[in-house]
Amino acid sequence: MSLNNENLNSPKSVKQFSSPEFSKDAETVSTNSSSSKDQLPTSKLVTKNDTHFCSQFNDDKYLKEQKSLPFVCGKGGVALPLKLELAELLKDKERIKVMCFTWNINNRSISTIRSINELFKKIDPRDRPDVFAVALQELTSTTFRFHNQMVYGIEESINETHRVFCWVRQWSQMLIVFMKKHLCLYTSRPEYQFVGSNAISKPFRTKGAIAICFRILKTSFVFISSHFS
Repeated sequence: MSLNNENLNSPKSVKQFSSPEFSKDAETVSTNSSSSKDQLPTSKLVTKNDTHFCSQFNDDKYLKEQKSLPFVCGKGGVALPLKLELAELLKDKERIKVMCFTWNINNRSISTIRSINELFKKIDPRDRPDVFAVALQELTSTTFRFHNQMVYGIEESINETHRVFCWVRQWSQMLIVFMKKHLCLYTSRPEYQFVGSNAISKPFRTKGAIAICFRILKTSFVFISSHFS
């Protein structure tokens, strides 16, 4: 699922279903080197939140909540609900509904997220997708405080139904995944990778792409946010 970006003055969104496969075993690799012709970069499985990555799986409160539920494990160690609970988890005819959203912030201030809030608030809670994937480009600040303000500022509009599943920030880009609270308990730990264009001189080297992959129940997802010149 690709989130290609343009220089826009207002946010746009598109709905789409996706279930691509991703690598089962992850290993940590350098994110600032371009891959060779014969080898693709491998996704990163991170067990600690930092200024580049944040996941609910690194939160003790979430892990305690997940372990308290009775469940069986499916492929990849993902928790699976009881059959009777499945219809309650997936309202849309047993399908996972996804909304992809991309916006070039163009170095605007944190107050820009009000436009995103207004858009998301217009969606009736009963009609909200199971997953929001939000891709932002040309962010100004690189501080952790700015990251949190941006993420939780957007979450404010949907926090009665969704929670922050994970986010990745690399250079001037950010990819955030929000998910319905009940579905968050039946997912795999997210993996990510950033591929930059280091072979190109400045200022174009600030472009590149972020990918996040994970599993919900028995379905695998990958979201790619790209920022090309």
